Amino acid sequence: MLCPECKKEITGAVNFCPYCGASIIEIHQSRVDGIRYFSEERYDQALRKLKVACLTDPTNPELLKDCGHAYLHSGDLANAVECYDKAELLGGNFIDIKYNRAILLLNERRLDEARLLLRDIVDSQPAFKPGQYYLGLIFPDADYFLAECHLYLGLINKERGEYDEALHHFKQSFTFNDEKVTALHNMADLYLQLKRYSMAIDSYQELLNRLPAGDELVDIHLNLGRAYYGNDQTDEAIGEYYWVLQREPANPRAIHSLHDIYEKEGILDGDQRQKSRVKIVNITEGASPIFGLTNGDSVESMPSELEDTSIRIIGKSQGMLRVMRYARLAASADSTVLIMGENGTGKELLAKAIYFNSPRRDKPFIIVNCAAIPETLLESDLFGHEKGAFTGAHMQKLGRFELATGGTIFLDEIGDLSPQLQVKLLRVLQEKEFTRVGGTETIKVDVRIIAATNRDLKKMLSESTFRQDLYYRLNVLPIIIPPLRERPEDIPLLVNFFLNKYNRRSLQKIRRLSEEDMAILKEYYWPGNIRELENMIERAVVMGTNSSLYIEELAKIKRLSQKARIENPMAAIHFAGTETPDGGYEMTLAEVEREYIRRILARTGGNQRRAAKILGINPSMLWRKMRAFNIAPETPNPKT
Repeated sequence: MLCPECKKEITGAVNFCPYCGASIIEIHQSRVDGIRYFSEERYDQALRKLKVACLTDPTNPELLKDCGHAYLHSGDLANAVECYDKAELLGGNFIDIKYNRAILLLNERRLDEARLLLRDIVDSQPAFKPGQYYLGLIFPDADYFLAECHLYLGLINKERGEYDEALHHFKQSFTFNDEKVTALHNMADLYLQLKRYSMAIDSYQELLNRLPAGDELVDIHLNLGRAYYGNDQTDEAIGEYYWVLQREPANPRAIHSLHDIYEKEGILDGDQRQKSRVKIVNITEGASPIFGLTNGDSVESMPSELEDTSIRIIGKSQGMLRVMRYARLAASADSTVLIMGENGTGKELLAKAIYFNSPRRDKPFIIVNCAAIPETLLESDLFGHEKGAFTGAHMQKLGRFELATGGTIFLDEIGDLSPQLQVKLLRVLQEKEFTRVGGTETIKVDVRIIAATNRDLKKMLSESTFRQDLYYRLNVLPIIIPPLRERPEDIPLLVNFFLNKYNRRSLQKIRRLSEEDMAILKEYYWPGNIRELENMIERAVVMGTNSSLYIEELAKIKRLSQKARIENPMAAIHFAGTETPDGGYEMTLAEVEREYIRRILARTGGNQRRAAKILGINPSMLWRKMRAFNIAPETPNPKT
């Protein structure tokens, strides 16, 4: 160690220089402070402290190594490598230097040199504690670190065509860390490439079990379909391609794969099946030529293999008729659409209906759930990234906007976007351009945006959590889907549709529910909307309407409706006020009056004279109130 004052070499652990009396404590403190700043990810400050320590003791390999780490994380690769070289020349044999060198070599595509370093690491079986400098700050534990090293070795072997060795390292990676789904994914892809279909199927199924179900899994299901078909499991293969087309109806790989299967297997003509496969709205008699509302019976006439693949908008209420009028306008235009509604109301279904009836229906339809993808990954997922943009970015990746070029992108849960991504999305909307993560090239895109949210964006504007300029860019063609509690007249149609749908899959056949059961369902406020109703009908078909579980569930719904009617009349008549923490509803007096009038009119089938009698007012007063509250008159039902 050199004295910072007299520059003479000092041996032994001392606090003061024996030659000039200068304090040596500062040197030790500089390293301690540098490591502390590093652990807090304040790399520039860490570098300044560690450089001071290095200057006072330039022959200490530990200090040189630490200084190299600080250079590396500050982005100065040249000085980092220089420090690593000096540390190793002075006799240092450091696992963390070998790992960082290997990553730098991989970025330069020097695979053989990187492989030698990674092999040294896994052979030495390093151990460190969580939080321990340096590797303990980068990795949760040693097993996680070894899993990462084996993953890189597997990728190198795969690149070199050494498939058996690659499989060995992928298995080791997954053994050390069974959350390392990247290793499992690569293992499954490699089994498929080697035509080891049975093992590929097992690996893909294990992968699906470990990942949340969502639209980002499309490629996995496509590959699983290939594996099933290669393993002579044709029905399972077709099922996987159906799964993909339900989420991306224009996915070319799924359509072409199905076409090939139909032709090879002689199931039916591939072209005809492909045309049927992408049919979107089930048009019934008297319906619009572009959009149709169905009464729920039309599924009877469909082939069973197609029952889940067409898109049907079911309902006859004024609210749903209004939604479809707006949807027709949206389909004929190319403007941005904002669909608003609670969870389970069918926002994605409506987006698909707009897309399939738009001029862009022959181009891609890409779905992105903004709430399902972690914020740290969403920017890369939407806009893509360049090779080397961040750790693990080994190749260029196209984002969802590029993949949707010429077509439509559906951004679900848009209200969950972070402020930073809101700015980037605004640029795409305004300028039709963006840059990939880590890139400098401006990329132009021609894409239509359909966004959806279950959140109150206007409230978010007042709270400054959603950008006002982005809101007005999105809110060009707004469509609000009413919750199920506001359209009880649609419940029998939906029940009928779901009964037909699930009867095809079950040995039990339930043609209809009793009038008493239907009345209970119509009185319930359905917080989960159509999704909750569908789940209940599926359980009814599976268990039977005479089962104790179904009867118990129906009784529970009845109790909840009765409790709401007694404790909170607003909820009992399907009011759409804002729910408060104590379960109540906040509504203005005008909203209460409007909803009560609307409910009575629905009960009387649109007969204004009967409704006025129930309300205790004369028909002309009711007519004036309907005009004031913008309640559209319904065609009276003669039976009422």
